[in-house]
Amino acid sequence: MNKFKEMFKYGNFKKRIIITFIEYMISSIIWIIIDQYMTYSLFDNAIAKENIKLVIFLAIVMIVKIIASIAEGILNCILRHHLQRDFSHYARNDIYSKLINSKVKFFDKSNTGELFELAMNDSDNFSTFFTQNGLQTSSYLVKTTVYLIILLFVDLKLALILFVSYIIANAALIISNKKTFSMINEIRKLNILVTKWITEQINGYEVIKSMQFEEKRLNKMRELIDAYSQESKRLDKVVRKYIFVYDIFSLLATLAVVYVGGLDILKGVITYGALMIFVDGTSKIKHYLDVFINSVNSLNSSYISFLKILKFNNEFLPEEDSGKCSLEKIKNIQIENLNFSYDPSKPILKNINITIGSEERIAIVGKTGSGKTTLVNLICRFYELNDGLIKINGKDYKEYKLTDLRDQIGYVMQDVVIFEGNVFENINYANKNISEEEIINICKRLNLHEKIVSLENGYNTNLNKNKDLLSQGEKQMINFARILVENPSMIILDEVTSSLSYENEELIKNAINEIMKGRICITIAHRLSTIKNCDKILLMQNGIIVEEGNHTELIKQKGKYYELINSVKSIS
Repeated sequence: MNKFKEMFKYGNFKKRIIITFIEYMISSIIWIIIDQYMTYSLFDNAIAKENIKLVIFLAIVMIVKIIASIAEGILNCILRHHLQRDFSHYARNDIYSKLINSKVKFFDKSNTGELFELAMNDSDNFSTFFTQNGLQTSSYLVKTTVYLIILLFVDLKLALILFVSYIIANAALIISNKKTFSMINEIRKLNILVTKWITEQINGYEVIKSMQFEEKRLNKMRELIDAYSQESKRLDKVVRKYIFVYDIFSLLATLAVVYVGGLDILKGVITYGALMIFVDGTSKIKHYLDVFINSVNSLNSSYISFLKILKFNNEFLPEEDSGKCSLEKIKNIQIENLNFSYDPSKPILKNINITIGSEERIAIVGKTGSGKTTLVNLICRFYELNDGLIKINGKDYKEYKLTDLRDQIGYVMQDVVIFEGNVFENINYANKNISEEEIINICKRLNLHEKIVSLENGYNTNLNKNKDLLSQGEKQMINFARILVENPSMIILDEVTSSLSYENEELIKNAINEIMKGRICITIAHRLSTIKNCDKILLMQNGIIVEEGNHTELIKQKGKYYELINSVKSIS
């Protein structure tokens, strides 16, 4: 029951749901009462007594009722459509806003396919609970109840026969619903796996082609689809079995009403009008319950979607920003006695102490898994410290507003993301107040301008639709242009040249020097050309800084750094 209360509270649509529900229910009850009154009057008063005037009057009433019901149907359709649209829009906005404002830690333990399914499908599916599945299912139950009450007043004996028959029939449905609920949930989980799998295959298409894994990937896809199909068949089998039982009892109920009612007419116990009300009522109850049965799976599906959204809301980890101080420029950084782990049993960083001065260039090197990227992620406050302190300009960096801190850090990663839109829109993705002329000047500084103007539509070329127009190095320079638009006081370069050929590396070398000017720079790299000119090089091993100094000093020591550089040279 608490879950339903939470559903009503979600999105502050409670009043609109109640208004839509009341309007739909009242109109449904009114049309049922009018229909039954018309049936009774037509057979027992108009036809039996050959009253032509009453026949004409009833015909006029019927025309008015049809026109009114059409108008009411349009009104209800508008109410439901607008409610569903706004509900779905709110749910998607709510989910997306939480996703982009969540801690990075949340994504570490989340399933990409499940998040995609949640934002795109579950938000839309849940919106049908109050506007289609739940509303209509409730209305069918209300209509069935109203018909049974009317039939009780018309003839108690026939109503009891009908009532008992449908209680037995619906008992089968209740048993069926308990079984199908878990099966629908399982089908949705399989659907998420299929979505995740397809997304991974698209992202890794080039790897699959180069390693000729197509057949293995197809076989795995077939296994997932077969599992989905088998579970769907099981669900259909269960539903059909219980619907068959329901149909048998529904048929017996109709036959019993017709037989007993026919005998009562011969005995003069009931009138033709009363029997017609029963025949019509039995038919309508059968119809409403049939539709109710067909709606149960959709209703369960909508409810499961809500449970997933509720689970997401409960597990969502919002970024906490307790900082109140403004930060206009990062002048220096001190990292003191820093310890960090994602899992308490597996420490990643141990007793890290670093001092970075104004406009100083720092390189962090080390083998994969040594903690390099984790360290810069902590500087960006993507994760919270377990122990130790990071100071910026002499203050604990938690005292600064998170937005101000991130504004002052430009983070360039190895993978280049090209967004939907033209060159201008991709470079000014953060929507800074900057003119197109300023963006062109930035591209000239990076030696990117000539390449862009050579494209068919220049700066208005859609890059996402033409992904092969730029080389990997030129795409990386789009990243650099974004940094210059942001104009931070500190930049982080995380393996920005590792996936580039040496020709492309030469292409962006001047661009790297350009974005470093007048800024603190932290570089994570393996290539000697990228790190040898840095003011300070930190060699990390198993989460510990084992060596520190500039290139010349560390080479003279002939320690771990010396061995690392020689190993890289030999591989080259």
